[in-house]
Amino acid sequence: MIAPWEGAPAVAGSARFGMELFEISYLDIPLLTWLLAAAIALGVIVVLRLVQAVVARRLARLAKRTETRIDDLFLEVVNRTKFLFL
Repeated sequence: MIAPWEGAPAVAGSARFGMELFEISYLDIPLLTWLLAAAIALGVIVVLRLVQAVVARRLARLAKRTETRIDDLFLEVVNRTKFLFL
């Protein structure tokens, strides 16, 4: 079976160019694997930010109902958690 790009003249934007893009590798790891890893990392970051927001919201509600200082402290720790520590 002949691939669609074989024998066809090379033009910008051809299907062969798209296939060559995925043949690129860095440290012997294909580009597609790097893209997948980046997508997973981005997804994990988004989920962690959502969890942080939900926990902060629930702790804020709890802190309003109680008189103890410990829940206020936990809320402040969650709110001050920096991105790199997630």
